[in-house]
Amino acid sequence: MKSLLRMAGKLLRLASSGTTEYVVLKSALKNFNLPRVITNDKPIFEMLCEDLFPKLYVSSESDKNFMEKTRQILRDPVFIKKYNLDFRDENEFVKLVVQVTEILEVRHCMFVIGPAGSGKSAVIRTLGATWNALG
Repeated sequence: MKSLLRMAGKLLRLASSGTTEYVVLKSALKNFNLPRVITNDKPIFEMLCEDLFPKLYVSSESDKNFMEKTRQILRDPVFIKKYNLDFRDENEFVKLVVQVTEILEVRHCMFVIGPAGSGKSAVIRTLGATWNALG
């Protein structure tokens, strides 16, 4: 709960002056919990959020500068060749990198688990390269 409130506070500080606390809280709930929810349960989680905050649209836009820099790195032929990357959907991959970043903003550590070849190392390497590129 404390981590969720910490993330909500961060989002509230970054939000524009006209943003309501409900929008910030729904954003924090989604940003904090969605990376932890398994793929099959994501629609259920989305419905729960919609029940808690009916008719409240929240943009899922993250830091555009971070996302653009991640896309640039993923299009770099040297980076692709160095790590032998082969992903099917660039947008989904960028979303995974952003979700790992959001978890690390509120947690000191994390585990990245999944089957062999699912992109765990690629996400971590891309995140590191993005952080290095941003300084």
